[in-house]
This record gives sequence, C-alpha cells and structure tokens, in this order.
Amino acid sequence: MPSNGGTVRTYQGVSNMIQATYGALGSVPSWSLVLSSTESSFRHNDAYSSDVLPVTGTYSSDNGYLLLTSSGQPPAGEGQGYSLVLPGEAALLRPGDSTFAPVIAADMESCPAIKNNETFLFVALPGLFWNNATSAAYGTVQAATDTTGVSWSFSSQSQSLLTGSGSPPSYPTSFSGTCGQGINGYNIGYGISILPTAKTPYYSPTISVSPGGLFTESATGAAVTNINAPNNYPQQPLVGVAAPSSALDTNGLAAGKYLGFMYQSLPNSNSADQTQTTQLISFGTITPGAGTTMTGGVFPKDDPSQMPATNVVVNLGAQSASQNGLYTGVRVTMPDTSTVAGTCAKYGGSPGMTAGGSLTCSFPAVAVAGNPDNKFVIFLIGQNPIQQAPFGLYLYQQ
Repeated sequence: MPSNGGTVRTYQGVSNMIQATYGALGSVPSWSLVLSSTESSFRHNDAYSSDVLPVTGTYSSDNGYLLLTSSGQPPAGEGQGYSLVLPGEAALLRPGDSTFAPVIAADMESCPAIKNNETFLFVALPGLFWNNATSAAYGTVQAATDTTGVSWSFSSQSQSLLTGSGSPPSYPTSFSGTCGQGINGYNIGYGISILPTAKTPYYSPTISVSPGGLFTESATGAAVTNINAPNNYPQQPLVGVAAPSSALDTNGLAAGKYLGFMYQSLPNSNSADQTQTTQLISFGTITPGAGTTMTGGVFPKDDPSQMPATNVVVNLGAQSASQNGLYTGVRVTMPDTSTVAGTCAKYGGSPGMTAGGSLTCSFPAVAVAGNPDNKFVIFLIGQNPIQQAPFGLYLYQQ
C-alpha cells in the first residue's frame, strides 16, 4: 500500500487470547490495521502471527461502519469484516465474520510527550482462561515521559476483580518502556515496548496511546503448567482511555448514539480453546437514552442497514467519586435465552420480565468512558449468567 501522508492511517491494537498450546508461552494477539482514504483500501494482520499473511482489500461505508471486503483468497471467515474509526484516534475492528473477536486499536503516529503524570482507565479483553472470580477485570495506571516522548515510566498500576473485592493475580505496579517505530510489527506505526525484569520475567507488554488518550496494552503470559488453572495466565490484554480531567456528565454519556460491537465468549468442551461471537450493535438509535440508562440491540443478520433490536439495556449507575470516567455499578439487562429454568439466578444474575412478558436477566458490569476527539468511547466488561461466560461492549459515539 503506497504512503500518502495523512491519507494513510495506521492503527495498532489488541484482541483477546482464545487459543493456547499446553506447556507453551501464550501471547496476546497484537493487530495492525492500515487504511488508505485515497484508495479506500485496507490491510490488517495479527503482527505476532508470523505464519499468517496480512489480509488486504477495499472498504466502503455501510450505515456508519466500514465494510471491509477482502481481495484474493483470504483465510476462512475473513472475506468480509467491519470497522469503526475515529480518524486520527482509534479504530474498532472485527477482522472477519461474527466468530472473530474484536480488535481495539489506537492511532499512534509518533511518540507523544506527557508533561505530567496522566491516569489511564482500562478494562480487560476477556479471553482464554479469564475467570470472573479470580482474574483482573479493570484498573488504572499512571504514565509520564521524558521531553522527547521516547522514555516512558508507568506507576501506580492497580487492577481489580469484576466485583471490586478480592485480589487478582499480582501485577507489577511500576515499569518503564521505550517508544519507537515498528515495535508492533511489520515496521509500521509506533508503540511502547516494555522490557521484562528479573522480578517480572513474563511481563512484556506493548502499549499504544492515541493523541486523545485511547489506550491499549498487550502482554505475553507465563508458561502454562496446568491447562485448567486460569491464574497461570497472568495478563489479559487491556483497553481503555485517558481519565477525563473532570467528571463526565453521565446523563449526557447515556444520551449519545453509539455503534460498536457486543462480544460474548462461549466456552466449549475443549478447555484449551474458546469460541466467541462478536455482533454489530447500536445504542440510542431507536430508543433514546434516559437518565443513566442506554437502550440498544444487535442488528439482525449482522446487517447494519436493518433496524437494530432494543432488548439490551445498560444502566451506567453512578460515576466513581474518586475516579472520573469509571463506572463500577453498571447493570446490563438482556433477554433470558437459557433453556434451563433458574440459570440466571444460579449464576449471579437477577431474573426479570419485560412489559410484554418476555424473560430477562440482568447482571453487574464495569465500564470506563472518555472522550477522545470529543466523541464518547465506552468499554464495558461483565459476566453473562446465561452463557456463564465473559461479556463485553465496545462503543463509539456517532
């Protein structure tokens, strides 16, 4: 793909980990998405999968999304994908059909300098071995740089369980890194490489930060000693935003119109793998937000030209009094599709019923929100009792 200055944008980001080999090191996929506006062309690849060639093709607008149509003979399932882009800031990508996990990526075209400590909020991208009772779900970290933006120092990293109580696996609270070009693979884009230390030999993430503060962190995990022991993978990929300088207007946040992806991980009989579904979703398009509540749903047949459903309700609740942009009391309400009575309550949900008599299930979640480029971004993590598996929402304001 030719370089055309500002007409070519590179987005570097992460997806979750869904496969591993027993006894081997596990790495979190680190993705690259390149878009050329002059040619309406794209290229994307998992930079850490050296045996997989980049997928290329053209894109077109499709009701707020970019529809990515691959050329040649792409890998199975990658003939068409979807992306949402905040130009110069961030991109959400589903590289193929609904069986592909979402990718959250930042546009980092240089090494920015941060004069003072800046706080970033994040949630985990749950994947292989993520466990809602024992794995970190959300947290914060502070970052500062030298005057050139090349040397980075991170401090006060704190991660919490989904419930906010208990102790997730131990992570380093402070670490340092170097920003440079080509760190994320294929010699394109910039990233911050964190080198492992003697105390944290398996902690070596790659971090990307957009100009407006969208944040992604990928990491390698420790060796698996027991494939059924979740804590042997100490680190899930993280996605988030710079903490707003003042408290967000939660009613305004909920009143926005959003497009994005809804992710659900679906464990199968093989504990070394997980399947998932990633669906296109809209909020506020049909039913406007009211108070702290957002209403939306997925698009039928994975087609954004159709009318989205209105059966997913997110009540953000109160914003954290100590951390702008953090919502730890979120409630998500969805249709109860379980085939066994009592599943919702058995696995931590609250059964309910719509005015029309349809069964629902609500469950707790945590969200982080910010406004890079004056557009709200919401990342949410929860545990769906119906599926007994991780749940995520990744939304960009339209």
